[in-house]
Amino acid sequence: FSPFVALNFTIFIIQPHIPVHYTNLITIPPYSQMQWGVLISTVVWSLGGYDYVGSIAGQIKGGKRAFILGIITTFPLNLVNYLYPLLLTFIVDGNISHWQAGYFTQFVGRYFPFWLCLWMVGSSVLSNFGGLASGMSQLSWTIWAMGKGRKDAVARHRYLPYFVSWSWSREESGVMAVRPVLAILLNGIIVLAVSVLNYNFLSQVFLVVRSANVLCEYAALVRFKYSQPDMLRPFEVPGGKVGAWLMVMPTVAICAFTMAQSDVQAFLTGAACVVFVALCYPMKMLWVWVTHRVYLVLSRTVN
Repeated sequence: FSPFVALNFTIFIIQPHIPVHYTNLITIPPYSQMQWGVLISTVVWSLGGYDYVGSIAGQIKGGKRAFILGIITTFPLNLVNYLYPLLLTFIVDGNISHWQAGYFTQFVGRYFPFWLCLWMVGSSVLSNFGGLASGMSQLSWTIWAMGKGRKDAVARHRYLPYFVSWSWSREESGVMAVRPVLAILLNGIIVLAVSVLNYNFLSQVFLVVRSANVLCEYAALVRFKYSQPDMLRPFEVPGGKVGAWLMVMPTVAICAFTMAQSDVQAFLTGAACVVFVALCYPMKMLWVWVTHRVYLVLSRTVN
């Protein structure tokens, strides 16, 4: 859909009845008008699909080569896909104050034929549904595994109630296929609940949580470079300890800058989510210890 919409944008932009200001492309908005927290969180959110690809690249035969080729070929396409319509829109309306959530669709409806507006809305719905489906697939299996725990040798520990692992199984081509039904339903309910929130707020909360996740991953990377430098990995950061530090520092700087520029309410909400998730593990271990002690006491009493 995106190439078709971009083509129509190009065709209609060159028509004389649409005001075009190419000087907008060299206009730098004032720093005070830039919502850096929303901007960076939107960019990170838009490119989040590479995390899903990276999570499985090391698990397939030839994954390293496939992952590198995928990044090299898809990143320029994604860049053009996002940047091209934005540039075409900016040369018509360069007023930053107009660019709020949902303005892209409003812009199409204001300057272009109605059928193109409908096409834009339809392609946006399908695109978002595709992104939701890919993310929900990964997260549903994670919830399912956290509910299963050691049962059926799925995971080492069980962090969620067992009922969330309820699934539907059937045999397909001689292989038992499992569908994490309840995990998918829980994902859908959560998505519906958060979809009513303001986009700017939600995107910044997401970035705070994502930044905490990335900082933990990079801290583990640097730690393993010191504690286990010779351990074999599917992907190895070159340069040893110095290479690891050089790789993580730009991301750490961007995370710190984004958090400093984010809204206070969004930052506190994201921080509260991070603290809650961090406390879940010791609370789980405490619960296991208490239940084990109670079991021992009851066993001695009965005996």
